[in-house]
Amino acid sequence: MRHILYSMNPVEAHYAKPGLLERVKQALALNGLDPEDLRQADLAKLDHFHVGGVDATDALIRLANIQPADAVLDLGSGIGGPSRRLASTVGCNVTGVDLTDEYCQVATMLASSTGLSHLVRYQRCDALATPFEDASFDVVWTQHAAMNIEDKAGLYHEIFRLLIKGGRLALHDVVAGPGIVLYPVPWASRAELSFLITEADMQAALATAGFRHIASQDVTSEGVEALARVAARAGSPGFSLRTLMGDDFPVMIANLMTNLRSGTVRLVQAVYEK
Repeated sequence: MRHILYSMNPVEAHYAKPGLLERVKQALALNGLDPEDLRQADLAKLDHFHVGGVDATDALIRLANIQPADAVLDLGSGIGGPSRRLASTVGCNVTGVDLTDEYCQVATMLASSTGLSHLVRYQRCDALATPFEDASFDVVWTQHAAMNIEDKAGLYHEIFRLLIKGGRLALHDVVAGPGIVLYPVPWASRAELSFLITEADMQAALATAGFRHIASQDVTSEGVEALARVAARAGSPGFSLRTLMGDDFPVMIANLMTNLRSGTVRLVQAVYEK
């Protein structure tokens, strides 16, 4: 296993919130939940840090045909909503990795309190240089992570390395459309932190890395509908994505909705095979 040294980069600084673990516990208590004794069903509408929430996660599970025997790597796992959904509904083993240490701490706490620690584990690492051996996973899963990574060729080659032959990449990404993106958005407070590419460029980069396209679908309209529901409760007390992103979250959501409705960005789910 390779060992990686870290220093905080601007993308990590965008997400890192000192004291986040305690704030999450306090916010859960405001929802009437015991942070030490949770059910994954209690969190399903709260802990998926991507457009479309748990419904988008379930759609990707179906599209990628995730099976109980699959060893899954969740690349950019956030606070662990998708990985716990995979574990609790499919029963597969999931390793989650994220650049933000605070997210890994929260994910580990939530896995423990929901009784899923035997199926999920989390660690901090760089998606471009993970500490795993070649061909370690049946599935690499990633939702809303690539737009923070400039080196797409490096990302896709690392994913290819990690997969067994015939393994699948299941992705749910924000891709670029025509026009200028309005910032801030949840993944970037300013343009310098955002590395969007078009779907065509993504497909070309994946093909260059050695992947074969299996399936894809545009989920932009579903995402807009889901974001409207998130925006309606953005100011509510208790645990929500605002707990993670801070007071600018309502503005981020409003800008993202504007970008999606104008076509400046789109949402895509896809499956590729090694």
